[in-house]
Amino acid sequence: MQYKEFDFKIYDSRPVDCDVDAQNGEVVECSKASLTIKCGKGGLKLLSVQLSGGKMLGYKDFINGRKIKTGDVLGQ
Repeated sequence: MQYKEFDFKIYDSRPVDCDVDAQNGEVVECSKASLTIKCGKGGLKLLSVQLSGGKMLGYKDFINGRKIKTGDVLGQ
């Protein structure tokens, strides 16, 4: 997956209900409690990711270091 110029892999995630009208890959929640993206008919709560060439990060470190916000689209 990609966000801006950063390639990353999703290592741990959980499916969640998501009734938000958004496109696939769009960040629908970005907070201290959750990083959730729209995926199919629901959402995917990201728990840990790994940046290309880097170490595995929890979602809090990932969003803090990359300034991800609600409405951003991952994978473009």
